[in-house]
Amino acid sequence: MTGTQSLRLTKFKYEICRKEITGKHNFKVHMENVYEEIKQFKCEDCGKLFTRSTSLKSHISGVHEKIKKFNCDQCDKVFSKGYNLKVHIKTVHEKEKKFICQICNKGFGKLQHLETHSVMHKK
Repeated sequence: MTGTQSLRLTKFKYEICRKEITGKHNFKVHMENVYEEIKQFKCEDCGKLFTRSTSLKSHISGVHEKIKKFNCDQCDKVFSKGYNLKVHIKTVHEKEKKFICQICNKGFGKLQHLETHSVMHKK
């Protein structure tokens, strides 16, 4: 082959959690971690189980060793994972609110915040 090729990553969206995941491998990892619960790697410090050794290593460095190397350039927050920094920037600094309450139309940056809010409507 000649020239340059661009690799187009497919976005997968899992309807149960509304999470958008780029790439087949990342989607498979998400499914295994969250839904299939095939967890064979155990943290010796807290007992939490993981599907991949890399996930266990990331957990140990971020949670137990408190290694945080992803700095927000807009405030003083520091994160152990690049993904968490991305979410922080989108939801805090860019004010992205892609999770909308179906009852009152209030928007939230994180699904967990919408779920916490939704409890209010059930009272």
